[in-house]
Amino acid sequence: MPRLSSTLGVAAFAIALSACTVTITPSPSSQSAADCPGGSNGCSVADHNAMTGTLPRVAVDVSQQIHDYILAHPEIIAEAQRSLATRQAAERQVQAKRVLADSHDAVFADPADPVIGNPKGDVTIVEFYDLDCPFCRALAPSLRQLIEEDHGVRLVLKDYPILGPGSELAARYALAAMKQGKYTEFHEAVLASKLPEHQLDEGKIQGFAVAAGLDVARLRGDAADPAVTKRIADNRALAAKLGISGTPGLIIEDQMQGGALSLDALKKLVADVRARKVASDR
Repeated sequence: MPRLSSTLGVAAFAIALSACTVTITPSPSSQSAADCPGGSNGCSVADHNAMTGTLPRVAVDVSQQIHDYILAHPEIIAEAQRSLATRQAAERQVQAKRVLADSHDAVFADPADPVIGNPKGDVTIVEFYDLDCPFCRALAPSLRQLIEEDHGVRLVLKDYPILGPGSELAARYALAAMKQGKYTEFHEAVLASKLPEHQLDEGKIQGFAVAAGLDVARLRGDAADPAVTKRIADNRALAAKLGISGTPGLIIEDQMQGGALSLDALKKLVADVRARKVASDR
């Protein structure tokens, strides 16, 4: 769906121009009508203008021209919208890179974050995710296979529950599972489920915990730890600062991506990062 701001921008442009009228005013001349062939009463208007270098006053209604052109070429509206969307996306990337630079350690090097894959990998992927998000579940197999095939990838996970009480409780249990050394097992058990969105409840979440080999009684107590509450709040604040409002939100070095990317798309992004690093080292 086109962005409303794009449509309004084009409409405002057309409205602004529709109020314009171009007036062509005669330029002053040192020659008088008496200099025309035939004298002041004998020369035609055309002869007079030719001799004096003046033009008649002409009013051009630009609004009608714009109206007619847009009707004849309606595709320019879509073209303008695409151009604006491209420019806005580029501006967001520039802003995101600036924010990433300012928040580098919080994004990439927070020791409280769970890490999957190679902790010392040469390419870091950061994922803001919600355990109740169907798109995060769709992305999970591709990320898992990427890590299995590419031992240079480091995946940093940011629990970012935005879909209600069930997703918040699941995030609490996931972070609490770190104390039993089973974050990855719980994380993968939940994401591998086929539950529809908004179906996570305490009973189902505890079932995933049992399947992951966790001590549920201990897990429940650890999930109430204020440190877990702070971790979720910190992730939300960081996401807001970065402009991440949905899940999954991926950061691959200095690039931000959204949606359930395919394995091939992830591999290409990782390869592009490595290529840029090689080029910068030359």
